[in-house]
Amino acid sequence: MIIQKIYSKLWYAYFKVFVLLYGIYVRTLIFLSPILKTPKNKYKLHLYPYAQKGSDGYTRRFEEFFPFLEQDNIKFRVHDICSDEEYKNAFTGKKSKYYLFLLKVYRIRIKQTLQIRHAEKAFVHRNLFPFYYDQKNPLLEKLAFKLCNEVVYDYWDSVWIHNEELNKRTLQFASTISVANEFLYNHFSQSHSNVKYFNIGINLKKYLPKTEYPKLTEELRLFYTGSPGNVKQMLKQIGSYLVEFSNHHKMKLILVSSRPQLHDGIIIEHHYFKESTFFELLNSTDVGIYALDDSVATRGKMAMKILDYAGTGLPILATKYGVSPHLIDNENVFFCHSREDWINNLSCYNENRELREKIGRNARLMVENFHSLKSSYLEFKSLFKAL
Repeated sequence: MIIQKIYSKLWYAYFKVFVLLYGIYVRTLIFLSPILKTPKNKYKLHLYPYAQKGSDGYTRRFEEFFPFLEQDNIKFRVHDICSDEEYKNAFTGKKSKYYLFLLKVYRIRIKQTLQIRHAEKAFVHRNLFPFYYDQKNPLLEKLAFKLCNEVVYDYWDSVWIHNEELNKRTLQFASTISVANEFLYNHFSQSHSNVKYFNIGINLKKYLPKTEYPKLTEELRLFYTGSPGNVKQMLKQIGSYLVEFSNHHKMKLILVSSRPQLHDGIIIEHHYFKESTFFELLNSTDVGIYALDDSVATRGKMAMKILDYAGTGLPILATKYGVSPHLIDNENVFFCHSREDWINNLSCYNENRELREKIGRNARLMVENFHSLKSSYLEFKSLFKAL
């Protein structure tokens, strides 16, 4: 144990030395920025993903919009850092692998940020140096500000809670801040004068909307999808309510996750995620559920699973934290604030086919109006003065 701690500290010291050296280099580039900035731009737009290629975030916030940009003849360039697999591997195993990965990311992003001088505008997801948790000075963001006329920084969750000082300082180098929900809008509006909504878009062609709403079995089939950690958090939050409901009504939880989960008193049918079967499975259930506790982190989230439920036309039961700003209680969702809300709303959905249909169809209409790829792309374009 002691040897491991010494090993980790040595690698961290090694890492900090190179971060210092890279920082000196970036400060030099900032000093030289008036010379480096080009009068003519090769590209209309540069894109800087935080999410990795192959991840859900990369697909939804970047890749889905590439065809729209091409159709509008907007010349753009994407600055990828790594693959999703490489990212995941770096955060497992030896500390040496982790710190070497971070230094590699920093080197890549210094080069990519320097390339921003060839773009008229840029869109950055979160920060230009991702993953580094104790970075305090947004040097790359300052360099980008010096080299590019318009830079938008995008937030779809409460990432600042892990590095509040860095994110607060980043705002001074942003032309616009884009956000995904009302909590984020209010938070960033306190510190920046130009905050805009950029709703997450979903590819509605992938979904199989419900056309009929009778229960397919005697059971009320609840649907939940998420990581094992999110599953545990959900069951911790409302597991006892589901048990209480299932004591009086037939109920099954259809769970899509990378790991099976058991919970006393709840019948759980587990499935691994496969895109070829995911949307059919969604369509075969009766109600989509979503539950988080109340915190700054959860209020700033953007619940993708709720958009999946709504895309299918599932009626939804949810806590009100980290959800689409276009969800309206009793119109396209039932928000639950207490044990009584969960039990009563589950009972209403269980007994009333017309209610399931009303809420489900309204949820589908909500995503068609505000979360389609087309509507989301139009919001993306509106983040800039002219695109």
